[in-house]
Amino acid sequence: MADDAFDERDELDDESEVISVEKLSAAEQTLLLLENLDVGLVLATVAGRVLRRNRNAQQMLAAFGKSADMIPPLLWQRLDLVIAAATNVPGRFTPSSPVISPARGKFFVRARMIRGGGLVLSIAAAALREIDVARVLSEKFGLSAQEIRIAFFAAQGYRNREIADRLDVVEGTVKNYLTAVFAALSVRSRTELASELSQLVDEQDHKVDK
Repeated sequence: MADDAFDERDELDDESEVISVEKLSAAEQTLLLLENLDVGLVLATVAGRVLRRNRNAQQMLAAFGKSADMIPPLLWQRLDLVIAAATNVPGRFTPSSPVISPARGKFFVRARMIRGGGLVLSIAAAALREIDVARVLSEKFGLSAQEIRIAFFAAQGYRNREIADRLDVVEGTVKNYLTAVFAALSVRSRTELASELSQLVDEQDHKVDK
């Protein structure tokens, strides 16, 4: 069912037959809306069976495995705490929780329990949230663009040598920048840094929700 849930999108995306949005049916308008969101949306059962998903969700789920009708096991097992939190506050989305794909892609997931034994997952690529957080790190904490890049890498668990290789700088430079980042955010470790950045992401989510 998940695979053909959005088969109609090919018709809506066909530029050779442009139809006025006003002339689309309610179902087609809803589909168009869902397909043009920056985030992935998944409607699933509490057992993880996928009922509906938009295109972005399909692409993001594929980063964790090629399960067609179920949320990929690798992702599902990482959502235990998220789903437990959603169960405790039904009808509300949980705060964003970071998850890392096997290829080290970073995503933020939120969950919401709905009536009838349903579960809605919102999946966003880290870049979408990090753009907002980067602005806060720059404006509120005065970090430079390079310090922000290093902060994100460090929060994801990359060591100084790995960060240096990725940014084509010497390891000592990374250490100096990271020292400045820790001081600006009043943290003492990568773990505390990851927690602080996650909190900033949640704050941005709450602003959006309002």
